[in-house]
Amino acid sequence: MDNESRVALVPLDREHLDASRRWANDPVLNRAMLRALPASESGQERWYAGIADNPGKMVFAVIWRADGRHIGNTGLYGIDWLHRRADFWILIGEADYRGQGVGSEVTALMRRFAFDNLGLNRLCLRVDPDNAAAVALYASQGFVREGVLRQDSYIEGRFRDILIMSQLKREYEQQKRH
Repeated sequence: MDNESRVALVPLDREHLDASRRWANDPVLNRAMLRALPASESGQERWYAGIADNPGKMVFAVIWRADGRHIGNTGLYGIDWLHRRADFWILIGEADYRGQGVGSEVTALMRRFAFDNLGLNRLCLRVDPDNAAAVALYASQGFVREGVLRQDSYIEGRFRDILIMSQLKREYEQQKRH
């Protein structure tokens, strides 16, 4: 999607499922993904099949351009073509690539894709309010805190609050101009 980025976004394919399942079952990443249950091989296959058949979902593998390594996934869920909105998510699964600005690059690519290519007006995301790095990343990319869903998710044996953040196309356009 962008030749100057260190990463490329390619449509998720079956070859990406093993790494995706490994990340989904990593206890450190599990909480960041707001996952409550582990991912089985058959469950991962069902997830993949559900993406291919659903015009309301677009999922991309994050590929490190230098060596072609699959390092994460990102996507849009709940794409509402009438109201021009979607839920955005990102996961940098390979630990060696976290904390190096890769998440910022992927988020910028996805914002450009959603607003410029798809013509969406609103991107929304859900994040653990205790995940300070993710909250800071989204804020630096122009996402605005909307509120907290109190005790919305049951993760690691307790109910957790979930922070909602969003960005509108006009905010994205204004940020692009500066």
